[in-house]
Amino acid sequence: MHTVTAGRLWIDWQSNDAIDSTPFRFTGKERNKETGLYYFGARYLDPKTSRWLSTDPAMYQGDYIPSAPMNDQARRRNGNLAGMGGVFNYVNLHVYHYGGNNPIKYVDPDGRADDRIHRGDRDRGVYRWAREAGFNEARSARIANANNSVDYGSTGYLPGEDPSRHFNTNIVDSGTPIDSRIGNAQSNLKESIRLKNLAMSLGEDSASFTSIMNHSLDLLGIAGHLLIDVAFHTDSVVGVIAGVHFHFPGFDIDNPDARPDSVNCAEWMIKGTFEMWDKGVYDPNHEIWNPSLNWDGFDGL
Repeated sequence: MHTVTAGRLWIDWQSNDAIDSTPFRFTGKERNKETGLYYFGARYLDPKTSRWLSTDPAMYQGDYIPSAPMNDQARRRNGNLAGMGGVFNYVNLHVYHYGGNNPIKYVDPDGRADDRIHRGDRDRGVYRWAREAGFNEARSARIANANNSVDYGSTGYLPGEDPSRHFNTNIVDSGTPIDSRIGNAQSNLKESIRLKNLAMSLGEDSASFTSIMNHSLDLLGIAGHLLIDVAFHTDSVVGVIAGVHFHFPGFDIDNPDARPDSVNCAEWMIKGTFEMWDKGVYDPNHEIWNPSLNWDGFDGL
């Protein structure tokens, strides 16, 4: 039994009753044999068209629609609309799409959201933390998207990609200054701050200001991804066999609801990078570079 990107069956071997009778298929969701639809909790997905049968709940709840900016409360709400910008994010103009029309890259766990921490939304994760740190909606979205992108392509976590960005591939304890992810995060943050300072010195009227600043924000997001994985992929829940890093089964390692201490530690480290970026000064002695000593909730040792 095989499926294409949005869950439509490509080959259904009738000779294997065990496989054919398994209702849980695309992204582990239940497929109704009579209708061919997948149930995600918030709504049903039609795998033939890669479309939901109903709109995103954020639409009928009004979370995509901005309020009239008559006061500070309305302005704050409009800066944190669902879906990384509500109707101001063009992909949300189609409220029946699955995973931002990119099911190879994004997984929608229940019909309402994409990656919960690395990308986040107005309620939690990188996007919210960036907004709380003072970044505007556009810059927060760019940081969040760059953060989330590290899991895919040449920087991914699979063998042959770059697991040093996701697991500690150095033979030392996690959460120390020579953790491979912390070293990578430091390099990315240094360059991010250098580019930010360069853009500011050129001025917003410069033809290259936007491209340099965007590159700076991308590197800031990438640095944050590595630190989030320091908080979640700790030594106590990660194993290595023949050089391949893996999560121990049964720990629900990447579920933020199951690991609130990891979420809090990640937020603390991410906001530390935002603080240095805002000041335009890289601090090699900042406490976030040694979370195993400075964060009570860090469980890596």
